[in-house]
Amino acid sequence: MEVKKLIYNETDNINKLVKCLEKDKVYLRNIPHQPGEFSAKPFKLTTTCEPNRKGDYYPYYKGSKQLATFEKNMKTPFTDIKILKHNNVELKRYGRTRLSIHPQYEINKSDKIPTIEKGLCFIGKGSLFWNHFFLDTAPLLYFSKSILEKDKNIKILTKEVIFDFFNYFIRNILKLDNEVVVMKEHDVNYLKELYEFKVTGPFASGLFPYLAYCNCPIILHKNLYNYIHLNKKYENNLLIYTKRNNGDINQRLIKNESKIEELLKKYCIKNNLIYVSFFYKNYSIEERIKLFNNAKIVVGPHGAANFHTVFCKKNTKFIEYIFTKDCHSTQLTSLSYDLDYWQIPVPEHGQFENKITISESSIESIIKILEE
Repeated sequence: MEVKKLIYNETDNINKLVKCLEKDKVYLRNIPHQPGEFSAKPFKLTTTCEPNRKGDYYPYYKGSKQLATFEKNMKTPFTDIKILKHNNVELKRYGRTRLSIHPQYEINKSDKIPTIEKGLCFIGKGSLFWNHFFLDTAPLLYFSKSILEKDKNIKILTKEVIFDFFNYFIRNILKLDNEVVVMKEHDVNYLKELYEFKVTGPFASGLFPYLAYCNCPIILHKNLYNYIHLNKKYENNLLIYTKRNNGDINQRLIKNESKIEELLKKYCIKNNLIYVSFFYKNYSIEERIKLFNNAKIVVGPHGAANFHTVFCKKNTKFIEYIFTKDCHSTQLTSLSYDLDYWQIPVPEHGQFENKITISESSIESIIKILEE
């Protein structure tokens, strides 16, 4: 039984264009397609997409380029998004490859005594990391808010959470009292009532089917963002650099990061801004939110820390270094939030490299963009 439905509207699911310097356009037109990003080639339904190239995704997109999103708008088409209600069912949790497009659960009819009276299935397809959460899970949790508010007995059934924000998001941002139940691989629950998400295609070019990775429809990102910022007040006096050399990662370590930070510090002194070298473990959840609420400018290499921009006000200038030999970005979410989003390509490197040197030309691009 269908209990909630969102029908596709094209106007709501088109983003503005990425901004970039004129000299960088040639690089941004020639980025090899990377799973999770928009492709110039038509969408193909796939099986899996792991680093060892399982499934039919890689052969199909081999040699194709990413969409040049500074000149062509990103679109996230779909038919509809539904929440379905099932009665008297068995819910099984399965393990899948990390980026499988197949659900990690199965629902079957059952006449067994319920172990849980009511539940919302939020197991999905991808992994519950911080960045995946804001790409896929958080917007759909907000979509379910009205149903969960109406009945506090509906439990949120999810997989293992690999970051510290999940419960805070449910309690303090969505203001929900519903219990969270973690289902491990091979766990089984019997439910009297089970609510389930369904997103019906067609889907955007080059993206996995929804609730997998990096592909939540734009309208859901917009709706969550607008809710988070309802009746907010901002000071807008910070420049935040999302630091990579923080001892917590082993990819995209920026060898000359200190040079970038010194340049940004001088810019802050000149323009009466407060400089923040941001590493999330140095701040409580509330402090992180407040920092990005009050950011006037955010600068950083591509990475999960950049998804804190969901807490920035509209039109915050966000400059992201992207590593174009194999490249992901935060363009889908950043533009959905109406940020003043800029990309600086680093053509000498790919995002999976351990150590990266940002060229003098790319460093100079920061100041040019800041002065736009």
